[in-house]
Amino acid sequence: MTGPPPAPSETGAVIRAIWSRRGWLAASLLVVLSCAAWTWISFRFRYGEGHADRPILTFVLLYACAWAGFFLGYLQLRRGDRQAPLLLIVATALVARVLLLSSGLIQENDVYRYVLDGQVLLAGENPYEQSPLELSLLPPEPVERALSDPAAEQVISRIGYAEIPTLYPPAAQAAFAAGGLISGWNWIGLRVLFTLFDLALMGLIVLLLTRIGSSPSRVLLYAWNPLVLKEVTNSVHVDVLPAFFVVLLMVSLERTRPHGGWRWLLVAAGSMAAGVLSKLYPILLLPAAVRFISLVSGGKRAVTFAAASLAGIVLGYVPFLSLDLDRLTEGLRSYAERWRMNQGAFDLLEVLLPQPRLACGILILAVAVAVPWVRLRSRGSPAELIGACHWVLLLWFLLLPAPFPWYAVVLAALLPAAPRFALTAPAVVALSGAAGLYYLSFYYEYQRFPEAWWTWTRLAEHGLIWGTLGFTWLQSRRRGDFQSPSRRGTGSPPQKGGLSW
Repeated sequence: MTGPPPAPSETGAVIRAIWSRRGWLAASLLVVLSCAAWTWISFRFRYGEGHADRPILTFVLLYACAWAGFFLGYLQLRRGDRQAPLLLIVATALVARVLLLSSGLIQENDVYRYVLDGQVLLAGENPYEQSPLELSLLPPEPVERALSDPAAEQVISRIGYAEIPTLYPPAAQAAFAAGGLISGWNWIGLRVLFTLFDLALMGLIVLLLTRIGSSPSRVLLYAWNPLVLKEVTNSVHVDVLPAFFVVLLMVSLERTRPHGGWRWLLVAAGSMAAGVLSKLYPILLLPAAVRFISLVSGGKRAVTFAAASLAGIVLGYVPFLSLDLDRLTEGLRSYAERWRMNQGAFDLLEVLLPQPRLACGILILAVAVAVPWVRLRSRGSPAELIGACHWVLLLWFLLLPAPFPWYAVVLAALLPAAPRFALTAPAVVALSGAAGLYYLSFYYEYQRFPEAWWTWTRLAEHGLIWGTLGFTWLQSRRRGDFQSPSRRGTGSPPQKGGLSW
């Protein structure tokens, strides 16, 4: 005999479970198949050849497909992150990366400068002393021997803006040298190294989520993110290093509560210094970290953290101080004074202000100081810290004259731990998809489209991000997410692991 038919509520639960499994499978397949297709078409992007025939539109479409899989996974997390299949999430992330390890570079050449910097450092020379062009014409003897390698000429010929010395900080230079030890003048060693950091970063994110009481399944928001897959695994950008150290900073600061000992404070200071020495922008998080430590451990420890962080940054530059300051910072100054690409809000600053770059710098510094002061309350919770850091980095990205997509890798790294009701979370999800539009700039250039096409594309890209911020703010106001606890009522508090984005 068969048992009684299931009750309607049980039937609905079964249907929802089946639908959920299908949704997870569809999301996983979209991410994996998109990465497989990226690898397949990547070999049509040959350096210096066939620009007009490159399948850029196909890539942008495939990027959108990968984002669709990522977004479907995001929606599945919203239904219940505690029930999300962590094993499937991790397996999908690993398979996607394995597929991309053999891909060719798609519209990127920054890695060639990384390779040269690493070889110069391995030869015992200062990578800030000469530009790639100067090295090719008058190399010092140790570098001249290194340049005798047949692959060296090709690397130097593919470096963009070869007349400008490098601007990458010392920790990044050490990573470039490590890549050179792996594979010489071939950039594949850097891909292996950055992928290892990428995997370690996923582990750190899971640790951070566990420490703050959130579901480890939220690691999907980094592990499946198409921006990360493109800019780290395929394009081999160094930004995975500062992202790693920023998340390590968050883990270390969480461990300092309420008086976690000096050891974790020093680990946090080392993480801050290493992040800045990997790429300079994590310095914007120093005010938030100091504010957090002062709230949870007191002013003395906050001052010690700041001093130790700054000392670590200075010590990182000591081996390169054989040069005067002007030469040491020439590449950085050139970037700050000249670079503009993919800009959004900066266009508005140019229209409104006589010195837009100075105004942009002042505005970004004001954001870095004001946001943690406003958002970090007396209790100093890790959720508030992560939320403040997310705000600082998102506004920095949106205000920059040259917000390249890979700069947002650090935003993707903090996304899984973003707190409840964080307006930044859906904006970064939107950014992760909108970033694919950046690659249309190359299509317009190769096909000789009028400049207006790129202007409207940038308007769409940045408009999606700002529009998502505005829409989420209105929704949050309607739900009363910004009310104080006393005005929300005395009901039970929201669950730590729930997603409300």
